[in-house]
Amino acid sequence: MVKFEIQCEDDNNDERIVRKTLVVMEAVIELNQIWLKRYPADACFLTCDDVKYDFEMEYALSKTIDIKTIPVIKMKGRGLCIDFVCFDVAIRRMMGEKAIPEILEGDRPGVFHIRTVVLENGGEKVYDPSREVAQYGAYHSAPSACSC
Repeated sequence: MVKFEIQCEDDNNDERIVRKTLVVMEAVIELNQIWLKRYPADACFLTCDDVKYDFEMEYALSKTIDIKTIPVIKMKGRGLCIDFVCFDVAIRRMMGEKAIPEILEGDRPGVFHIRTVVLENGGEKVYDPSREVAQYGAYHSAPSACSC
């Protein structure tokens, strides 16, 4: 298992934090795709299994943050928006969708929310895996054909 950390505590430049985060997220998305090629049944994990949103670390990028790959999310049974979006984007890209992570600024400096954007037909569709996981304990908008 691989663990990524982004050090944000001493950086007050939100633009630089976002750039750093997107670079690391792309690496995690690639690792998730490699994992899913080896363990394709794990594509159903966010949809079918009981997973929790980690409210203890809710303001993800306001401090040092670990980004979890799929096996770490499975082992811990919880994650943040950044983890769930890396999971979601990996699945969507493997299915041929043009999916990207989107980082939104929060209500105060250094606080962000991350969601999935799929570019399609000249427009875009937004998915928010962490919001669904927090509300329902599963991600019902996941693109996989899972029969739970």
